[in-house]
Amino acid sequence: MSGTIGEVAAVAMMKAGAHDYLMKESLTRLPEAVRREVREAVIRAERKQATIRLRQTAEREQLIRLMTERIRQSLDLDHILTTTVNEVRQVLQTDRVILFRLRTNGQGYVAQESVGEHWNALLNEDIHDPCFHANYIEKYASGRIWAIADIDDGSIQPCHADFLRQFQIRANLIVPIIQSSRLWGLLIAHHCCKTRQWTEDEILLLKQLADQVAIAIQQADLYRQAQLELAERQRAEATLQQLNQELEQRVQERTQSLQQQADQERLLRLIIQNIHRSLDLEEILSTVLTETRQTLQVDRVTVYQFMPDWSGYFLAESVGEGWVPLVGEGIRTVWEDTYLQETQGGRYANNEAFAVNDIYAMGHSPCHIDILEQFQIRAYAIAPIFLDHHLWGLLSAYQNSGTREWQNWEVNLLRQIGVQTAIALRQSRLYQTAQTQVRALEQLSQLKDDFLSTVSHELRSPLANIKMAIQMVKLNLNRQNIQDDQLNRYIQILEDGCVQELTLINDLLDLQRLEAGVQTLELERVNLNYWLPSVVEPFEARAQEQQQQLTIDLESDLPTITTDLSALKRILAELLHNACKYTPPDEQITLAAQTRELTLQIQVSNS
Repeated sequence: MSGTIGEVAAVAMMKAGAHDYLMKESLTRLPEAVRREVREAVIRAERKQATIRLRQTAEREQLIRLMTERIRQSLDLDHILTTTVNEVRQVLQTDRVILFRLRTNGQGYVAQESVGEHWNALLNEDIHDPCFHANYIEKYASGRIWAIADIDDGSIQPCHADFLRQFQIRANLIVPIIQSSRLWGLLIAHHCCKTRQWTEDEILLLKQLADQVAIAIQQADLYRQAQLELAERQRAEATLQQLNQELEQRVQERTQSLQQQADQERLLRLIIQNIHRSLDLEEILSTVLTETRQTLQVDRVTVYQFMPDWSGYFLAESVGEGWVPLVGEGIRTVWEDTYLQETQGGRYANNEAFAVNDIYAMGHSPCHIDILEQFQIRAYAIAPIFLDHHLWGLLSAYQNSGTREWQNWEVNLLRQIGVQTAIALRQSRLYQTAQTQVRALEQLSQLKDDFLSTVSHELRSPLANIKMAIQMVKLNLNRQNIQDDQLNRYIQILEDGCVQELTLINDLLDLQRLEAGVQTLELERVNLNYWLPSVVEPFEARAQEQQQQLTIDLESDLPTITTDLSALKRILAELLHNACKYTPPDEQITLAAQTRELTLQIQVSNS
């Protein structure tokens, strides 16, 4: 506004930035001009604030994008959290930003921090707020955001204000970090230099960053869990690989052990089979020693028998090619071992086995080594053979080609073979004894047969004469018409006794013929329904005298059979005789005959 400015000057000033001009001579437009300027000033101020907000919004969005990108690109949680607190402090232009980590007891510590140079650092410091756990932890766990513009404005408890004041805090903004529905911690902005009114945009920024931090924490936990699982898997794989190696080694050892066991069982089974199949001791020993040598892969296996003076000789052997035989036709190798003679079998008498890997490393006496060298022995294993609880001999395996590390299973196998060899020896002795007894019994049997044959023939002739004399007496009595009951009874007793003796002699002769295999059968066809009652008839009177009931139970259509009738009658008569003899009075004796499919059954039974 001027009173002297000309129009040209006013135009120039308008171009320079002036909004209007007034001449002192004309002030009627002054109120309107002032109002317009005020409006424009407000618009300019709002535009400036909007520009600031846009810049801040862009910075916040840039920070969110930066955080998101870093979370995607990095699994280093410490780096992400450090960057977060630094960037938040710069964007919010505040004095301190911390990440407060809760412990399980409700207290916590400062896990990350970005702080200005004029303010105290709180990193890794344990913070114990007595009001926090009682009043706020559940609210934060529910998602509460707390913005304090001034700790002294009465919005918080005095104890809490005093607590914050010791950390130089005048205003703070607290946002919870919820991870997997659990309160992990707090993202906190401290304004220390003065009070501060936190804007909605700032609160939203901190909340969004807290969500990103929760994602980063979850991602880090998943990564850490994956790393732990990977490490555990690697340890498990390493352990599994080691177990596989150990298992493979065990399988190999077990396979070898099973193979050895199978070889042992096969050898022992073969030995037992030979013992059961053959009674020839020489054949059994030959098989046992040959199979043992092949199983143990040794140069020689022998059976050594002690003599009464405890010297001994090699009874049997199996020897490989190229080695001097100790047993054979015309060869009898005697070994007079002074130690065994003096100790009467030494350790072997105590049922001990003994193995030497190298005769030159054992400390044998020179004379003992000389004997071993004569037999070409370099290593040996020996097991005792006991017969009837006495040391009978030794079963030996010799390695002549060089030293040998004897295994426990090899020595144990020798012991078992020694036991089986003793069984074969005992069986051979029993067989020889049995053969001697059989020959003696055969001689006795022959003497018995000769005696029975002689006696039977010698007795048969007098009995035949006696029977004929009885018949002549009966004939003369009939001719003379002599009726004497007592005399007839005496004659009948003589006749029955004579028949009984002749039957016994005939039975002895039949038995002799059966044993000799020369008995012939006199076969004839017989109708059982007609013939069987005639067998029972002679026993009816005897059964009545003994008050026994004798019955016949026959099927109506018994088949006609072909048999030796006298032999069958003798069998049934003996059964009926025994039944009458041993059945009590008033009991029943039954002769029954019936067919069952293709079988004919005849039986004598009593009740």
